[in-house]
Amino acid sequence: MEPWSLYTYGASNQNEIGLGLVLKSPHGDIMVYSICCEFKATNNESEYEALIIGLTTAIDLKITHISVYCDSLLIVNHVKGTYESKDEKMDEYLEIVKQLQGRFDDFTIHQVPRELNSQANALAALGAVFSHRNLSSIPVIHILNSARIRWKTEQKALEVGNVDTSED
Repeated sequence: MEPWSLYTYGASNQNEIGLGLVLKSPHGDIMVYSICCEFKATNNESEYEALIIGLTTAIDLKITHISVYCDSLLIVNHVKGTYESKDEKMDEYLEIVKQLQGRFDDFTIHQVPRELNSQANALAALGAVFSHRNLSSIPVIHILNSARIRWKTEQKALEVGNVDTSED
């Protein structure tokens, strides 16, 4: 079985935290999540929060094969075991990830440059900006043509519609 791909990003500043997830099926289906957090966290904690929410979401969707992509070198190396955690909070986060990791038949994690994680990054920023607001969903609208083309098409349709076909 081909794995699903999970891109995660946690954004944190002094006032707001947002998490971004992009989950891609082997067939090209994409699910995106922009998550607002109502608690304080460091950048590393927010990266772990995004990873944990992403893995939990994948488990809820009955996904058993997953490849995770994260731009945090620290988090990826913690999970891979190449860096040791030197902080009690990071130990707790890592333990949660290890428990979730064991629920997958196939699990890999990769560190990617930030520019290859731009969708998750943008979703996290969106979540942070809209925290403490009463928004439950934000529609994503896909516009296929520019306003110029839409306007010209609409004008042509109006011209065709204004042709007088009545007989005198």
